[in-house]
Formats: sequence, C-alpha cells, structure tokens
Amino acid sequence: MAVNSQTIFTVVFDLDGTMVDTAGDLARALNRCLSRHDIPTIATEDVRPFVGRGARAMILSALEAYDIQHDDQTITELLKSFLAHYADELCIESAPYPGLLTLLNRLHADGLKLAVCTNKPEGLSKPLMKALALDGFFSAHFGGDSLPFRKPDPRHILACISEVGGHPSSAIMIGDSAPDIEAARAAKVPSVVMSHGYSVDPVETLGADYLCHHLDEVFPVIQKYLGLR
Repeated sequence: MAVNSQTIFTVVFDLDGTMVDTAGDLARALNRCLSRHDIPTIATEDVRPFVGRGARAMILSALEAYDIQHDDQTITELLKSFLAHYADELCIESAPYPGLLTLLNRLHADGLKLAVCTNKPEGLSKPLMKALALDGFFSAHFGGDSLPFRKPDPRHILACISEVGGHPSSAIMIGDSAPDIEAARAAKVPSVVMSHGYSVDPVETLGADYLCHHLDEVFPVIQKYLGLR
C-alpha cells in the first residue's frame, strides 16, 4: 500500500463485536450479577444483540425477558454489581476475531494511524486491549467515559481522528452495530460494518458503506475508501 506522507490516514475501530468477541465474559458477569440478586440467568446468545448498546441495555434486556419490575435504583445497583463482576474476570473467554492481528499488523506497517472508539468505559476497555496485546497498535483510545459524549454522537469518532492528527476526509470507521454506523455517517466518515458482531438489527439495514463477513475482507475496502494503492 503506497501512503502519501503528507496525509494522515486513520482507521477507527470499535472494540466489542468488531475486533474482539467479548460476549462470553460479558454474559458470565451479567449472570453472576443476576444470580446475586435472585434474578434468573440469561443465555449468552440472548445477550449478544445488546452488547453494542452497553451494560445498562444488557441488564434491561434480562429484566424485560422475565417481566421483572424495576426502577432507576434497581438498575443502578445491578449495573454496579455487573461492572464489579466483569472487572474481576475481564478476559477469560474474550478473544480477537480471526484475521484481526493480520489486519492490524498490515495497517500499522503501512503507516496508517489506528484508533479505538468504544462505548466501553476506559477502565475496562484499556485493560482488555492490554490483556490481548492489542494496545500497541493504537495511537488513540477513547472509551465511553473519556469524553462528555459517546457514539452515536459523531464527536466521539471525530475526537479519535483529531487525536492522531488526522482528518475525516482521510479516515474510515470499522464497527458492528448502529451506534458505530450512525456516528460515522454523521461525522461524514465512510464505514464498514462487520457481520460477526452484536447488532440488534440486521447489519444490511444499518446503512454502512460496506459490509464485511470476515476481517480478511477489510483491507481492500480500506484501500478503496481511502484512495490508497
């Protein structure tokens, strides 16, 4: 890939469901939390569609599945319990999706700037990236609590691009769910949606510029949309 030294090309990645399959660890933490509060547990596959919406959405999905009445205080207590359990066992089953390391190595070697833009709190996302030895590839990392806003707010993505010295016109977003694609669209940044992730809605309906089923397919798309050779 030939990179123009005058332009900073930026690839912004979502984390959960895009780079790393975290559903198993999230489901385990959620079920430990539910059990502790005498609430029936929920299958990992039922948790997956809500991962991209955050911990609160996962908790609400479990309560609504069993028609359990709840108020803000209940949600706050469950959320605190869930985050504590998850932090204790952050990276037991979580693993990069096939092809990720090859993709990151190639992009990094070619001089592109890489950034993480995730709604996962920094206190969880950064240790997870470090545990999986992924952190060294990235020049910027913004979690869901890094700024006063988060995806689908486009400023979350724009902050990542700005942090590495890039510009939206020479950037692309790789995600797996509506918040990623909506934020990219509002930021006027082309987007790739991965079908292996945690989208609530069919990925074909999200309006991404390109759909990939495997991370091996992403490199040619980046070349196309960033105008690289």
